[in-house]
Amino acid sequence: MVPIVFGGQRYASALPTFCSPFRSLTSIILNAISYEAWPDVGTAVPYGAGGRVSDGVVSSMKGMERNLSEGSPVMRTKHVCLWGCVLVLAVVAWGRSASGMELSSPAFADGGDIPVRYAMPGAGGSNASLPLVWKGEPDGTKSFAISIVDIHPVAKNWVHWIVVNIPAQTASLQDGASGTRMPDAAVELMNSYGTPGYGGPQPPEGTGKHPYVITVYALGVDKIAIGRGTDLQAFRDAVKGKVLAEATIRGFYGQ
Repeated sequence: MVPIVFGGQRYASALPTFCSPFRSLTSIILNAISYEAWPDVGTAVPYGAGGRVSDGVVSSMKGMERNLSEGSPVMRTKHVCLWGCVLVLAVVAWGRSASGMELSSPAFADGGDIPVRYAMPGAGGSNASLPLVWKGEPDGTKSFAISIVDIHPVAKNWVHWIVVNIPAQTASLQDGASGTRMPDAAVELMNSYGTPGYGGPQPPEGTGKHPYVITVYALGVDKIAIGRGTDLQAFRDAVKGKVLAEATIRGFYGQ
């Protein structure tokens, strides 16, 4: 756990160690809530690795605080906002800690461009399905599902790939696996092109780079009873309440 400094004291926090960059901000927010909790001018305020908030900054902050009545609407609003920031930080940190699942693709880095090989022939590609690798699924995972969706406003959630009933022992899909080398029991649903399996990027020319959101879901059930012609919303309804964890990456393609 990462300690938080409040009123000159160190406290255990709900932030896990990987959230240490939040320590400085959280400490400053907590100490800003009440000037009585701040150290005297000239005292170091710990943040980061041995850093100091300058005495002038601390003095200015205390002076501003004392210029406001503690019971004023401005102060009440300030306190609510500050505690809201602390709550948001805690929720984000808890969410990241609770789901340690990770997804990656050997074909591109998260946030990078998808190589042309994985695009549709009409966009210059071979329509080979993307290779995907995942890890960190929670105990109790009984199967996986995968979706690739173009969320560009022009595309309107165009489905490029949905796979369900991927066995729990699976940790990857090979390059070009769609339709040929899929895991036993895995079911590929219809994409928005109207064909089963993977359909690569083919964004309309002149619409810029489209974002393709790729998600792997760890499910607490062995199988999802769903038809191959199911659309995106029906898929989401089918997995609702069954998702133990999920991980997402994003790739871009334009022409």
